[in-house]
Amino acid sequence: VYVLAIGTTAGVAAMAATLMPALRRADISLRWDFRPRHPAVRSVLRLSGWTVGFAISNQIALLIVLTLARGAGTGAVSAYQYAFIFFQLPYGLIAVSLMTAVLPELATAANNGDTAAYVEKFREGLSLLLTFMIPAAAAYFLLGRPLIALLLQRGEFDAAATKETLTMLIGFSVGMPAFAVFLYCVRALHARRNTRTPFYLNLFENALNVALVIPLVAVIGQTGLSLAYSLAYCAAAVAAVIVLNRHVHGLLTLATLRMLMRSLLVSACVIVALAAVVLWARPHLGDLGELLVGLAVAIPVFAVATLVFRPYGFDPLVNRLRRRSSSSATSG
Repeated sequence: VYVLAIGTTAGVAAMAATLMPALRRADISLRWDFRPRHPAVRSVLRLSGWTVGFAISNQIALLIVLTLARGAGTGAVSAYQYAFIFFQLPYGLIAVSLMTAVLPELATAANNGDTAAYVEKFREGLSLLLTFMIPAAAAYFLLGRPLIALLLQRGEFDAAATKETLTMLIGFSVGMPAFAVFLYCVRALHARRNTRTPFYLNLFENALNVALVIPLVAVIGQTGLSLAYSLAYCAAAVAAVIVLNRHVHGLLTLATLRMLMRSLLVSACVIVALAAVVLWARPHLGDLGELLVGLAVAIPVFAVATLVFRPYGFDPLVNRLRRRSSSSATSG
């Protein structure tokens, strides 16, 4: 445990160190300036207080759920934790990257009072988020078993443990897009210097999660742990979008829903192609073959469908990447 903790801390330190050359090139100098009464410091402390509460409520809910998981059957805690790691992977790789790219533009628009630009950037980010996260959730539904078996099934982690982890992962996958949408809305509110509303939204999600765990575990067993999590985030995502729409009028309209249809069409193409391949491959191929063939089909289908349907926000993203590539080539 200590080695893992030290490794994590060292990794964060290494990531911070990699930013230093960029800071020097940007001619940004950092020095200690202790002024606790400075207005900027007071503003940060005021905003961060709600964020700390946000994190604490998450930990309390997790502690309660894990305590309930210990009574849900042998291996429930391990299955929950393994499945949660898989669940976090697409979010960490895809959603966080998209949010990091969009957040500065949202903050700039909010600071300038440019509602039209804020709405435009939010819609672009939401569309791209769903374009990636729905197929990722579907991939876990269809390719979760071979993925878990290949990565984890050895030693005491047998076929039964693979099945338990898979059912837990499927429960998580139900809410994967909603989880990303909720946290995207949270960041959109942060861009407006509003950390209080996200705290209450998160409190609602955690309370609903805990409330749903008990009846769902009683009815469907261990999978109720992850399904409760997903359903809570589905409700919280809807609530977050509605609340954000009240803060920013015109954010959620019929035009927004029409824009998101292109994201759903891309997802539908990937799901149909992947389901067809898995139905064919599962009786004929082993775990590795099924996983490789599934990915070999899903990735090109996703790329082609994205080029054909061009989800809202796709063209600005491509243009942004081209500009960065050109500037990198010029500076190089």
